[in-house]
Amino acid sequence: MIYYVNMDGQRLGPYETDELVRLVESGALSIDDTWWDNDTESWQSLRHLPAFASKAPPTTPTEPSPASEQSVPEETPQTGPPRARRRSAKTLVGAAVVIGLAVVCALYFRPPAWLQSKVPGLLTTHSPLPTSASGRAFFMKRDGQTLPAQTEMEALRPFAEGLAAFRREGRWGFLDHEHVVIEAQFEATGSFSQGFAPVRIAGKWSFINRTGMLVMAPAYEYCGEFREDRAHVVQGSKHGYTNFMGHLVVPLQFDDARDFSEGLAVVRQGRRWGYIDPAGRLTLPANFECALDFSDGMAAVRANGKWGIIKKDGAFVVPPQFEDACSPSAGRFAAQLGGKWGFYKVGGQWLVPPTYDDAGPYADGLAPVSMAGRWGFIDLDGGFAVNPRFDRVSLFRSGLAAVWTGESRDYIDARGNFIRPLMPAATPRATTLSR
Repeated sequence: MIYYVNMDGQRLGPYETDELVRLVESGALSIDDTWWDNDTESWQSLRHLPAFASKAPPTTPTEPSPASEQSVPEETPQTGPPRARRRSAKTLVGAAVVIGLAVVCALYFRPPAWLQSKVPGLLTTHSPLPTSASGRAFFMKRDGQTLPAQTEMEALRPFAEGLAAFRREGRWGFLDHEHVVIEAQFEATGSFSQGFAPVRIAGKWSFINRTGMLVMAPAYEYCGEFREDRAHVVQGSKHGYTNFMGHLVVPLQFDDARDFSEGLAVVRQGRRWGYIDPAGRLTLPANFECALDFSDGMAAVRANGKWGIIKKDGAFVVPPQFEDACSPSAGRFAAQLGGKWGFYKVGGQWLVPPTYDDAGPYADGLAPVSMAGRWGFIDLDGGFAVNPRFDRVSLFRSGLAAVWTGESRDYIDARGNFIRPLMPAATPRATTLSR
């Protein structure tokens, strides 16, 4: 059986079962990454596959670490307007203190966008890249220069908001460009997003802030990363959304759900999909057989066995007619017809007729396509920017894409030039990070 895997929002694959097992055992994939199940028409955790049935998370609680023992500062209660208008100096001083505390708490729990853009390292465009060579995991700059090892690392993940997850002795922590910020103590983790990262402790998920302090006691079976002030959570097979304080703002009521995108999130009720707003209201009823995230104000949905493109009011801008499709970007989207993939313009004509074996959505102005088992990238005009020559690829992000030839991973730029380490830095006994 062939599987497609979703890791950090990127569709990877195809993989066969043996390949998945090797990638999980090497640390290149997490057992909590997801794969697309055609039977249920949803993303499912890898741990649900028979090949990983014996890899259940440990049930023995881990020893508390200094980071997890710290308490989270309480949120300043919002009690509404004062009952009486007192203009005494004492009241004014008290109000100033409350406002000051509110600002401090806001900056502590979630640095605003304008502040994040001014803090070095929080933007990912020039962040170092995780890679490996000679059985060692390390970070590489875009010019090929490598960074000295900060700790013995078994696996690394890309930087997000200035912090990157690393694994040591089977546990995950976070480091910045210079040193370890949060010690390796978690069974699993996601990446930082909007100032928080999901982590798993003793089989349950919660969130930590940038200092490693827990926002709430671990309670969920799964926590996603924050997107547009909401994080997707799962408990008892039901899905909902939480805010930065760990409070459920959308109850656990859906059978499946995805992250918010452009103000809406895809949710499933029974076997049908719809869209909700941040308050949990169904803005588009669950009438679709399948649905994808909104992109550029449009989304791909399946109705009566065919895929089309809708706007946020639910009206079709491209009627259902395709066997499969991706959501649009820059007025174009990948679509399958007659067993082959091409690219269709929202205006109603083919940019590239269906000729490819597989294809993905545009990102950074480039879209992945597959021919005769090899992947490359086309530009917005439909011409090849990178000729098909790789076994697997990721989407472009910040001008780079990961590519695989066999089990070897490299990075390329938008012209197909390799970004490779010049001289790996010495590291003590780090195991491989390959896929």
